[in-house]
Amino acid sequence: MNRMFALSSMVIALCGASLCAVAQDPTVVPALTDETIAPDIAPTVPFNAEGFSDSEKSAEAIALGQSALERITAAYRAAKAIRNETTYSVLTPDGAAQTDSFIIEIDGKNARVSNSSYNVTALDGTMYLTLADITDKYMATTFTGTVADAIQEYELPLPVADLGLRFDTDPLSAFQFMILTDPKIAGYRNGELLIAAAEGDLSVKLDPSTNLLASAKLVFTPPGVPSVIRIAVDFTMKTTAVDTLPTPIAFDAGARAKVASIEELTGQTPQLNAGTVAPSFTLNDLDGNSVDSASLAGKIVVLDFWATWCGPCRKGLPFINEFAAWAATNAPNVKVFAVNTWEQGDDVLGKVKKFWAEQKFTFPTLLDDGSYIKQYGFQGIPATVVIGADGVVLEVHVGMSPTIVDDLKKLVAEQAALKG
Repeated sequence: MNRMFALSSMVIALCGASLCAVAQDPTVVPALTDETIAPDIAPTVPFNAEGFSDSEKSAEAIALGQSALERITAAYRAAKAIRNETTYSVLTPDGAAQTDSFIIEIDGKNARVSNSSYNVTALDGTMYLTLADITDKYMATTFTGTVADAIQEYELPLPVADLGLRFDTDPLSAFQFMILTDPKIAGYRNGELLIAAAEGDLSVKLDPSTNLLASAKLVFTPPGVPSVIRIAVDFTMKTTAVDTLPTPIAFDAGARAKVASIEELTGQTPQLNAGTVAPSFTLNDLDGNSVDSASLAGKIVVLDFWATWCGPCRKGLPFINEFAAWAATNAPNVKVFAVNTWEQGDDVLGKVKKFWAEQKFTFPTLLDDGSYIKQYGFQGIPATVVIGADGVVLEVHVGMSPTIVDDLKKLVAEQAALKG
């Protein structure tokens, strides 16, 4: 679903890019803590709460914020129809920024969300989804409850509050913005509501003439990274209450064929996990030699999917290399391969050869044009798969983990104990 709702994937990608600056030497990966993080990764923006005075965060201010929330909720529920044109910009500590926009429209109990990549239409108890780059299929599923319920049920979160303010029994939950869990009112000043959670905070400004949202600023620390890493997202909203929408909410399938799931729509394979049979492979190494899974029958096989452009992959590969060196001496029944995939640009072979030689890795890397990783259903890299001697997946690790060497050694020991 990240391909449709770009905020979460954009944040993850940019955060990963900013973390690349932690280690000047790509073969050295210090622990990511507030003490070891590089100085140039210091926060570029303060939390919203730092701009509020003590009096603006007092119990009296919070009570005023609660009253403002009630006015906002009433305005969203009283309107016959609502149209919100939102533009947002994501800024990371290293200065990288990306922008995107979408339109959300509500008419009665129906809604439509669209941008250049997707269109979601919730109409009379059926949700329709189309993707701009897939012109022969659409997804249609029925739902019960409200549109907001359906958005959550089908894992289509939105970085906006409109649906929740219109439909949710708890309007405050509308301000999760895909990031904040259990948000609470933390302050108020002159039409600006401060909402806070463990991950960060959100400042929301309303139009005083309509009590509809006009802008918002989200500042947060992504899960699993040092607290000094902060991502800022600025939202500009043109929200209007109207009697009728410029274009009525409707759905026309055209020549598209109906499918019933995201996987069918995108052709995406659900992620394989432990207990499933690993897909077979025949892939070439950097010298053009073919390596096939059939020749590895009876061995424990570790595959680490990576790309030269992937910062977390570059940080994780030295760990895999360390484990491969250990296995070569201590666990001859274990075979370790890197699998280069999703590589970008021209002369992929030359690029990968150069990188591999510069890093002096001692274990082999195979080349995948994207076909093999697709069978695993991974949506990101690095991803490490451990396949048992019987061809069944034992473990899957997604993301870079500094404990991967110990984790793999432990698994190998457990398998040896079972065999013995």
